[in-house]
Amino acid sequence: MKKPRLSPGEISVKQAAEELQLSERTIINYLQAKMLKGTKVNKVWYIDAVSFAAFKQNFKMQVKRMKLGGINSLPKLHLYRQARFIFGQWDLSFLQETSPATINRRSQIERLAELALAEIGAGFYAFHQAKKVAIYEKSRQYVGNMLALLYWWLDQAQEPYTDPALPHARPENPLTEKLWSLINTLENSLLPCYASLLRRLERKAR
Repeated sequence: MKKPRLSPGEISVKQAAEELQLSERTIINYLQAKMLKGTKVNKVWYIDAVSFAAFKQNFKMQVKRMKLGGINSLPKLHLYRQARFIFGQWDLSFLQETSPATINRRSQIERLAELALAEIGAGFYAFHQAKKVAIYEKSRQYVGNMLALLYWWLDQAQEPYTDPALPHARPENPLTEKLWSLINTLENSLLPCYASLLRRLERKAR
């Protein structure tokens, strides 16, 4: 059955897009994700005006928070800048995949770096605070996966070191030194950025 016009308690996708200065496709995505309440008749969405009013208020608060924090675009996010710099500088060519034990390990690490960076972008553009936290946590998990693979490779590369007085001493050979450099960069430069951002988001949620 065709619905001829909007009722007083409804607005169109076009109206919603104009008010929020977003694309109509984005508004439809919000409707499909049930972040906005509406009904669909003959491929046309009709948005509940009350639901939209609440959504609009939350949306404006989110934009205001981003502007007050000085972060209104992804390249300004410190975590993104740091991850992009670290992954952009990486040269994993020294990781030789010449044995069955190391096949695909290097490509796995490279893929995990891509996924971690992509999730940072997804988290930045997510709407709800809880969703942002969940996506950034997922990105951090990818970094954890990378560290697990690097530590695995380190175990394969170095001779067992059993001096009880120096349990964490690093063998002096080029391969292990490069691996330790990658590990330290992730643990001491990148992971703290995740921790800082997630703590800030948690404080805002209180």
